[in-house]
Amino acid sequence: MKANSKFHPDIKKMIPWGVNPNDKNINLEITNNHIKYSGSGNREIQIIGNTKKVDFEVKKSVSNIIKWNSSIDESKIKITVEDGWITLEGKVDQEFKRTKAELLAKDINGVNGVTNLIIVSPERHS
Repeated sequence: MKANSKFHPDIKKMIPWGVNPNDKNINLEITNNHIKYSGSGNREIQIIGNTKKVDFEVKKSVSNIIKWNSSIDESKIKITVEDGWITLEGKVDQEFKRTKAELLAKDINGVNGVTNLIIVSPERHS
C-alpha cells in the first residue's frame, strides 16, 4: 500500500507511534495479520497482530451477507460492531427473518458473538 493512501481509523491505530503514513519515504504493507513498515535505509518494523478481522471489515461482511439474503430487507437492520461483537437492531415482519439475520452474522469470520435486538412486528393490512 502506498504511503499516501487513505487509511481507515482502525488501521491507523495499528501503525507504530511516530510513523507518518503520509511520508513519501516509507512504505506500509498491510495484510490480514500484520503491518510491515519500511523506511529510509534498512529500517523495517513488523507488527504482528492476530488474524481476526477488524471491526469495519466484520461489519461490511455481515451487512453484505444480510443484503444477499433475499428474505431479509437489509435497510431494516442496523449493524454495529465492537471488538468483534455484533449488535443487530431493527424490525422485521417474521421471526424466521430475525433468527436468520443472527445465524448469518454468527457465520462470519471474526465475529465473537451476536446480540440480537431485532423486533418482530408483523405487518398489518387494513
